Amino acid sequence: MARKNSVLNLSTVEFTHNDNGTVTAHFVNHIDGHEKVKTYKTERAAQGAATRFHNRVNRIYENGVMIAGRAYEYRKSIFCRNLSPVIVSDNMSGKMENIPSISTSCLRNKFCEARRKDGNSICAHCFAAATLNMRETVGENTEINFDLLTSEILPDDLLPVFHAGVEIARFESFGDIANIIQAVNYINIARKNPHVTFGWWTKNTAIVTAAFDKYSKPDNIVMIQSARFLNQSETPVNAYFDKVFTVYTPAFIADHNVSVNCGARDCDTCRRCYNVNNTETTVNEVLK
Repeated sequence: MARKNSVLNLSTVEFTHNDNGTVTAHFVNHIDGHEKVKTYKTERAAQGAATRFHNRVNRIYENGVMIAGRAYEYRKSIFCRNLSPVIVSDNMSGKMENIPSISTSCLRNKFCEARRKDGNSICAHCFAAATLNMRETVGENTEINFDLLTSEILPDDLLPVFHAGVEIARFESFGDIANIIQAVNYINIARKNPHVTFGWWTKNTAIVTAAFDKYSKPDNIVMIQSARFLNQSETPVNAYFDKVFTVYTPAFIADHNVSVNCGARDCDTCRRCYNVNNTETTVNEVLK
């Protein structure tokens, strides 16, 4: 049985209650016609998603922008001095506390999806996929960023501008690069904020290389090549990559006397990955 809710006729959400107890929600944004269908484990989760969707569409109507046929709201971050449709995470926890991050959804990225299916890959142990499935708001925000950053090279006035006191930031805490458009957007964000050092992690080295070949690499990007497999370090594919980040199992570390130098619990204090002015080009972490 389906029913509909509407707020100011800007958006509708239709719910279908499935036999297994799950609830499928069909979202429609009437500002731009964008639709999305997603199934939730509980009625409460579906209703919460609907409320967030209605509120977001209303905010877009009040203060939004059209980009590549999609409507996006201007967002504010405590780390930025302007409004931008790019969502800058300002409530990261754990080792990323106090560090701004611009991320996209690994659940929307075909490259990430293929990597997760490889049982030997570090991506088979992907914490980001589990986090995005568990934390609905974070998942929705990274999906919005994915659509925004992969669809069009953004005009300069729509890019986030960080406060003068922001020293480091991260590209991709929950996903990876999907296409060259996204790579160019990151390059332009770095150029827009020359006072910030951006750590950029990727396994999709070919797209990053193509972007730097064409648009050049900003001096304030530290490019980190994430090793694709557990317990297997890699050689940087080319000079664009400053460091290699590898994850090891505790057993492998013990058997092979691997030196673990990742600060792990506090990136803001450690900053090893963000420092390009030293000779330490490998960063090793223990699998969690």
